[in-house]
Amino acid sequence: MDGAGCWRTVLKRWVEFQRPEISGLSGRGSLASVHQRKESGMAPSRVASRATADGSSKRPAQSASSQPAAKGTKAEAKGAKAEANGSKAATPTKFEQLKASSTHLREPLGCELSNESKNFSEGAVQILKFHGSYQQDNRDNRRKGEEKDWQMMLRLRSPAGRIPVPLYLALDGLADRLGNGTLRATTRQAFQMHGVAKADLKEVIGTIVRSMGSTLSACGDINRNVMAPAAPFSGGGYPAARLLADQIADLLTPEAAEGSYLDLWVDGDLSYRIRPSAAVKRVKARQKEGTVFSGDSEEPLYGSTYLPRKFKVAVTVPGDNAVDLLTQDIGLVLFTDPNGRPRGCNVYVGGGMGRTHNKEETFARTADPLGYVAADDVLDLIQAILALQRDHGDRQQRRHARMKYLIHDRGIGWFKQELTRYFPQPIRPLRDEPKRKLLDYLGWHRQGDGLWFVGLPLLCGRLEGETKLALRRLVETYQLEVRLTPNQDLLLCNIGAPQRSSLKRECDRLRCSRGHHTPGPPCDCLSGPAHLRSGDHRSRADPADGAGPTGDPAGRTRYCAAGFGADDGLPERLRPPLHGRNRSGGKRRGRIPTLAGRHPGPDPAGQALPATAAA
Repeated sequence: MDGAGCWRTVLKRWVEFQRPEISGLSGRGSLASVHQRKESGMAPSRVASRATADGSSKRPAQSASSQPAAKGTKAEAKGAKAEANGSKAATPTKFEQLKASSTHLREPLGCELSNESKNFSEGAVQILKFHGSYQQDNRDNRRKGEEKDWQMMLRLRSPAGRIPVPLYLALDGLADRLGNGTLRATTRQAFQMHGVAKADLKEVIGTIVRSMGSTLSACGDINRNVMAPAAPFSGGGYPAARLLADQIADLLTPEAAEGSYLDLWVDGDLSYRIRPSAAVKRVKARQKEGTVFSGDSEEPLYGSTYLPRKFKVAVTVPGDNAVDLLTQDIGLVLFTDPNGRPRGCNVYVGGGMGRTHNKEETFARTADPLGYVAADDVLDLIQAILALQRDHGDRQQRRHARMKYLIHDRGIGWFKQELTRYFPQPIRPLRDEPKRKLLDYLGWHRQGDGLWFVGLPLLCGRLEGETKLALRRLVETYQLEVRLTPNQDLLLCNIGAPQRSSLKRECDRLRCSRGHHTPGPPCDCLSGPAHLRSGDHRSRADPADGAGPTGDPAGRTRYCAAGFGADDGLPERLRPPLHGRNRSGGKRRGRIPTLAGRHPGPDPAGQALPATAAA
């Protein structure tokens, strides 16, 4: 299909959504009906208002529990502004229109994949994000007056950071053959590839899918990669946490968009469709019931416009804060019985680290405690919270669209009350948790069942050069599963006792076991200050050889310039950069000095954190 035909298809689809009575798309899934529901009060929103025949405007009736938490708050001011704007507030934005007319994230991307252009149009770029890719240009090749050197970045979906052997080997080969020769581990436990040409994009994504991987939902206004502790411990609730992360990822996978994804990248081969467990299938069936149902039978949970903004979920076990629990839209602490069977979860909602530079209305925020939910109800609660954000999140201002702003504006009391419309089961008070620790899993650890794993540090998550070659050799030779950590490091797992000695020699050759990325003298901070050496974070020495996880005879923990203290459990990216360096390599984030520091606001339980606060 040529470019003109492609856009005619998109325009026709948009007309159908604007005029549902013509096409028969008059259900809750059409964009027009979504806004009609908001205006009629079926899904009251902070930005929804209704213009009367005489030109005046009034908000839909709300119960007392739906009102903002306190008088004179920012929430009331914004609500009044929305009322003053009248029907203008309900007009869908250009981006919302694009999602609605994309035929479930298919067009105009599908039309442009096979054309001769070296880059995608703006509309296709926005849809491409849902498929796990961003369009970029090579800044090193920028020349005034010349066309940009366009390339694609790909991000994988890897729940709990698990990378099977076939997938790792495929990624390594693709990076060398069709990328820029590097891989990068992200803070959400996934790999990214860079430098992929538009003409090679289908081959790269198709190879990933055929090698037990996926890029679906790695970017875009949708649930992102689900995090869990990367350590492959066989006890202590860790297996149940990893399983729950997999279940949530399957539960929140879009249905119609998955079909579009497979059509575009593997020619519609449905054998690669995600196959959820029986338990997940039962919960997914309830996505077509009650207020959780979007009204779109093809995309029952998300609807045709998906979410207002990205959505992030993490699971952990009591005491392990490797996933940065309070920086997620939903954070779950999973409790298990002595046999490792799930009992229930403490649930936290409304966290997020992102902010826009010089936009003080945007800020980092830690999550609020929601309560404790029994294990049988956790998945239903997850999709209920997502549906609430789908209906109430701000679709007018993208930088105000995350769930953290909804809870900040309306208050956690309102959120709990509104949630009862989507989730009628009881939510009990939080269970007691042990003090959280930030565990990095570096060095050698007993995995359980006679197996070991070793954590290897990566500088800013970058895997390239000799280190990349050596890791491929290790994974291929010993068939070791790879897991990625939120600290952008890498774990080699399932190491048998007979393999351990030879693997240690390989690691020593790279100086990975000492925490060094290039050959050189031992790290000056290996011993570290006494108050760090004695912290809770320290790993024990290996009883087998008398050496600690870093190879230091005294069993002392590695503390390098990119490290952190042991006593407060805060992740490194919530701290000020050391030596003026941002280890994550990403966009600048708001600093959070302590978990107790919060903005004043309508609800004191959990509010924004000042971006300018000193750490």
